[in-house]
Amino acid sequence: MIGLIISLLFIIITYYFTGSTSCLSISIFNILLGVLFASFAKKKIKALDVFGITFSVYTLLALFHHFDVILYNQWMAPDEMGYRNFCNWGAEVNSFKEIINVLIEDSGITQFGYQHYIFFISTFGYIAKHLFDGPNPMFMIQISVIAGSLSAIILFRIMCMYFDQKLSMFYTLIFMLISPFCENSTLFLRDIYIAFVFLCGYLVALKKFNIGGVVVLLLLAYIAWGIRPANGAFFLILVLYYFYNKYKRARKLILSLSVVMIIVAFFLSSEVDSILEHMDAYNELNETQKEGQTASAAFVRGLPSPIKEIIQIIYTLIHPFPNVIGLRLDVNFYRFIIGGIVTIIGTYLWFITSFSLTKWTYQKKLRYIDEKLFLLFLINILYLCLNYQNFTTRRTLPGLPISFLVFALIYEKYTTLSNRKKTVLTAFSIYFVLTLILLR
Repeated sequence: MIGLIISLLFIIITYYFTGSTSCLSISIFNILLGVLFASFAKKKIKALDVFGITFSVYTLLALFHHFDVILYNQWMAPDEMGYRNFCNWGAEVNSFKEIINVLIEDSGITQFGYQHYIFFISTFGYIAKHLFDGPNPMFMIQISVIAGSLSAIILFRIMCMYFDQKLSMFYTLIFMLISPFCENSTLFLRDIYIAFVFLCGYLVALKKFNIGGVVVLLLLAYIAWGIRPANGAFFLILVLYYFYNKYKRARKLILSLSVVMIIVAFFLSSEVDSILEHMDAYNELNETQKEGQTASAAFVRGLPSPIKEIIQIIYTLIHPFPNVIGLRLDVNFYRFIIGGIVTIIGTYLWFITSFSLTKWTYQKKLRYIDEKLFLLFLINILYLCLNYQNFTTRRTLPGLPISFLVFALIYEKYTTLSNRKKTVLTAFSIYFVLTLILLR
């Protein structure tokens, strides 16, 4: 219960610094959701502790981000300002029905296919304005904190399938507090919600097969589709994975029929024109982003195949590597913390994870992982590979938790102390040298 007590303390701190009833209400709402989610865990008290600690750290970082916006008018990512406008738009409408009507009828708003997220944040804006003192930067950032802190409970439940209570809590907190999840849970972006939906999907997919699980996975796929269509399409692989583990004798038939059904459903759907428009708009958006890339990204794209693809995958796994921009002397204290220290720590943990898994794959350590988890791990690797064209860490978030779980499992159960020390020391040395090179 200590985590819950700490989280209540941070609610008071948030209200003290913001004086906003909207911030107070969304914090309380987050706590209530945490209690509800923890009630489904076998280790309810520990789940609450994990949630409380994660929520407290994320709230503190959210305050730093809030002050960075209020005092210096600096959002961490350009997309945050777009989502801020949608949240403020929800606050200005006269009725909740207007939000629903506009999202259904106005194709301009939903052209990039994230209408579910727009509906979500505009609803929060509507509630904040009509029941409290309206949305502000801290309130908006706390919308992301909800998904990030609840993800801690889901990951803890997954960890408990493979570790005892103590190790499950340890590795859950390590991942939630010093991985890219930490930074992205305090940015007003949709990516952390996509990662949260995938985490829920992993939890269901790893459990025993039942019809209820199929319904939940399909519902999650629909939600993911409305946040980012490409992610929703990929999520269907988890549904196939769920059936694949159940019907072992008919795996080839199930895979074939599932693929045919997906193709038929796609072309027979009354929304096929809208789907194609979303895909075209999404491709246009990617092309626009490519034009504004860094010199390093442009250089990599100019390399011949397959060298280009290999470098892009490696780049995706470690980008930003590290974000030394946040350590410049001319940045303010809040940007130094959330844009420098937090990012570098998260990148370091992911570098150790990816480096170790690469080494242990060469040493054939993956053969110790059970088939069910191994297949899910391959799905995660496939996800990372499919996202190699997007030079940003936040696009890879759904692929990180299971990869870290496999890392933790091999680290704890299938390696010697000497192997662990050499692996971590080598990874740290490479990371340190590359950091010095970038800081020159």
